[in-house]
Amino acid sequence: MADGKPAAQDSPGPRPPFSFTARFGDDADTPFADVTGLTTGHPVVECRQGNSPVVNPIKMPGAARVGVIALHTGLIARNSTFWAWLSDFRRNAIARRTVVIKLLDDTGTVLMAWTLHDAWPAKVTNPNFHSEGDKVAVELVEIAFDKLDATDA
Repeated sequence: MADGKPAAQDSPGPRPPFSFTARFGDDADTPFADVTGLTTGHPVVECRQGNSPVVNPIKMPGAARVGVIALHTGLIARNSTFWAWLSDFRRNAIARRTVVIKLLDDTGTVLMAWTLHDAWPAKVTNPNFHSEGDKVAVELVEIAFDKLDATDA
């Protein structure tokens, strides 16, 4: 703001809808309305060594844990990416992929990205259909994964 003009993104703020995309392996980026479950962490484990003079246990980090993410997207006719991927599991052909989720700004520039390693579709839920109203049919995709990395753009 040295020249008196405000920067395009002076402060981070809420992102508009469909400003998330996900890439499943080599597939094209798919827009999503929201993403939940991008969590990782270590549970707290309490332990006490048998020869410790202190009665209180100490706290240590346990094995790393990750969540299951949920993605909501508008249902697109003839887009069977998730169903085909899920069907591979039904045939016992486990096809784990690397999934990259991107947070985009208003111009489509990547602000942040999360990489899910060894991901697989845990669940695909069809939308509820109603003949009244003009709501968008939204599909829910749940993805399980083994490791989560986050990077700034």
